[in-house]
Amino acid sequence: MKSTDYKTKKEELLTELDGIVALYEKEDRDISEDEATRSDEILAEVKELNTKIESAEARESALKERAKKAVKKDTRSGETKELDQVSEKFSLGKACQDMLAGRDLSGANAEMAEEGKAELALSGMSPKGFPIPRSVLDRVETRTDIDQNTSGIQSTDLDGYARAIRAQAVYNRVGINFRRAVGDVKTNIVTAMNWAWVAAENTAATDIGQNFTSVTGAPTWCRGYVDVSKTLLAQNPDAMNEIMFDLGVAEANVFDTALFSTASVSNAPASIAATSNVLTFTEASYSANASVYSDFIEAIQTLGENNAYTDMMKFVTNPILFKEIYQSAQVLAVQAGIAGRTYTGQTIGGHDAIFTTATTSATTSGDTIAGDFSTGVKAYQWGGLDLFLDPYTVALNDQVRVIGHKRVEWVVPQGARFVKFTSPTA
Repeated sequence: MKSTDYKTKKEELLTELDGIVALYEKEDRDISEDEATRSDEILAEVKELNTKIESAEARESALKERAKKAVKKDTRSGETKELDQVSEKFSLGKACQDMLAGRDLSGANAEMAEEGKAELALSGMSPKGFPIPRSVLDRVETRTDIDQNTSGIQSTDLDGYARAIRAQAVYNRVGINFRRAVGDVKTNIVTAMNWAWVAAENTAATDIGQNFTSVTGAPTWCRGYVDVSKTLLAQNPDAMNEIMFDLGVAEANVFDTALFSTASVSNAPASIAATSNVLTFTEASYSANASVYSDFIEAIQTLGENNAYTDMMKFVTNPILFKEIYQSAQVLAVQAGIAGRTYTGQTIGGHDAIFTTATTSATTSGDTIAGDFSTGVKAYQWGGLDLFLDPYTVALNDQVRVIGHKRVEWVVPQGARFVKFTSPTA
């Protein structure tokens, strides 16, 4: 509801309260028990409406401010360039120095913080540190992907962060994209795809079909950090480009571990493998380096037989399996019978295989998750990157800790779009 709707309701309640007061004053008597009860109810409702009015006005103010900033056009791309202007002039190094010294932010740094606050306000949240809005990060990542080599735009502090996410994050390489979210997010789950009930409905003239169910995603805090030399920060604030690259790598490791571990990580969204209904099969016993490769082929077959297989399927697997996969294709008993079946060029059976320690391993086995990550995982982010400065934890090393917080969530609506397995290597 709009703030004006809440205000109208508030006025109606106050008018009713005025009527109660006017009645017992006119009749020159004490307030009755029923009138006192109703008066207390009205005052409680008015108090609650005041809170809702304040929250609604904050959201509306943020929307108006963002609408004003969207007026200017970018002659390079035809899109708004207000955010580009801010990110080009933004200096995270100077912002860190100002925050450590207790000085107020100014110029593009102050604009960046205000934009971040406004974006969080749309979700009913407030920043805990220095907020870099998701809208800015989206534009920087797009620029880095498409035209970084040919663009005349000077590299900024945020380009290093974007490069790290693009190059280092396994979740990005398999196609998991974080969508901007406002409030809690509901994701529909298709629980039945069987048309046999239509005939029964026609006969019985009743609705016996199933409705979609859903899962709700709510923001979860995630943190990565990098320790920075105070001397380097003071002498060369422009070094923040590479420091932000390191922070991006730290974030990628945190997300990847939580997504691809066999068991869910504490205080994080559930891992893919720990989601209910994820497919499994009986892995082959180890034999002359041949079983590991056969497991990958059976994973493809398992997904296909359960109507979960698509051309976008990828493997995320532990590096302990690399040697076994590579050797198994050379074993005479399992020599490839069709083109493209062998392990070659980081693919298995024509499907991308990404090796990462984010998946679990033991000395004699390694885990693998396979499926269509781009459509099977729904990931959301509230706001952008919230930066904190911790000048105390590593102070004895003459360092300051730069901590990046994000509010994220991901869900796997249909576990059967994925298969997990553990291959023995000895």
